[in-house]
Amino acid sequence: MRRFLLATVGALSVSTIAGAADIPVYEPAPVVAPLPAYSWTGFYAGVHGGYSFGENDGNELEFDNDGDGIFDDVLAAFAPGVNNPDVYQSDFDDGINVGGRLGYDWQFGMFVLGAAVDASYVDVDDFVNGISVTPADYTFERDLDFLATGRLRGGLAFDRFLIYATGGVAYGSIETDFVSNTGATIVTEDSGDDGAWGYTVGGGVEALLTPRISIGLEYLYTDLDADTAEVTLSGPGAPGGPFGAGTDIRPTDDEFDFHTIRGVLTYRFNSGM
Repeated sequence: MRRFLLATVGALSVSTIAGAADIPVYEPAPVVAPLPAYSWTGFYAGVHGGYSFGENDGNELEFDNDGDGIFDDVLAAFAPGVNNPDVYQSDFDDGINVGGRLGYDWQFGMFVLGAAVDASYVDVDDFVNGISVTPADYTFERDLDFLATGRLRGGLAFDRFLIYATGGVAYGSIETDFVSNTGATIVTEDSGDDGAWGYTVGGGVEALLTPRISIGLEYLYTDLDADTAEVTLSGPGAPGGPFGAGTDIRPTDDEFDFHTIRGVLTYRFNSGM
């Protein structure tokens, strides 16, 4: 009996060990290190293209008829009448904004700080037109064709997505022309090209398509302090005529301000990681 029990226990033990050998052993999955977050630090260059638009409502003409340097004189020729019920008309002609940029960004955690310069060809202009009781037209037109800015920007980075605010100085080349449709007026001085300084502020978003190439959308408001153009008018046979021996005339608005929305394509020289 003892021999039978010992044989039974031995057989069960062998069977248990054999069965255990057939149980699969699962090894833990290897730990994969997370990819490092993208770094916005580094130099970049890019191009931009968009549309600039503005308003010039409310711009009028003002006069210095007594030569005291103060433009506060009232001319009867520009009083509202049958031929000129509105007297003054003004408007802003929208246009394209295209150019290039260079910059550098520094990233500190989620925060990104940077500096950039850009130059743009801009095709926008504004005008103010005064209509005398004759009626006759007297028009100042300002045309902006070049704009450069130097800006700082700061924002928050969410890996490959950046949202930012920006602002800095702006410089534009403004050409001013004066035209009149009457030969009864003599223009004794005029204005040409004028370099105007001002500021620009705005913001934008940028997203990485690849570690080196990004696209973005940017909004800017630009305000240039343009020197007010002045011309001196006189009538034939002065001191006769509505302008006497000579009347200085200029627009009331000495600012050239507008909005810009543009797309941006950027190449970054850092590796992105």
